[in-house]
Amino acid sequence: MPFLGKFQHLCRYGGWLLVATSVVGCGAESDPHAGHATHGAESGAVCPEGSELDYESFGAAFLTRYCVDCHSSTRLPAEREGAPFGTDYDTLEALYASGIEHVDYVAAAGPAHANEFMPPQAFGPQPTEEERQALGQWIACGAP
Repeated sequence: MPFLGKFQHLCRYGGWLLVATSVVGCGAESDPHAGHATHGAESGAVCPEGSELDYESFGAAFLTRYCVDCHSSTRLPAEREGAPFGTDYDTLEALYASGIEHVDYVAAAGPAHANEFMPPQAFGPQPTEEERQALGQWIACGAP
């Protein structure tokens, strides 16, 4: 039976129910990133005039404390706890190459939105609201 015929046969006899229950089974218990409803909105942070936040004074410490356990170029794929391969934050250059704007959508806070998707609570300490706001400002300033 060709693939399409097998697929139609599977669907006709309740295969969708099997697929649906399999997908539902991969819920919050097995996905450490599940349940974070505040993922994906721009923080709306702005760069304050005279900001002194830079990589040395803020960015490196924030990323080291909260991100590089999973987002590091030195981690093998199996050691990344689901972090996409190539999204590395262990150097400023790697952060830029990975797409720094993504960090705003998952971890920064600002007047429009506070993102708390990353780091997952199951993986350790969480940034304070003030740290998330500083992250948003640092990114809005171009992450110098």
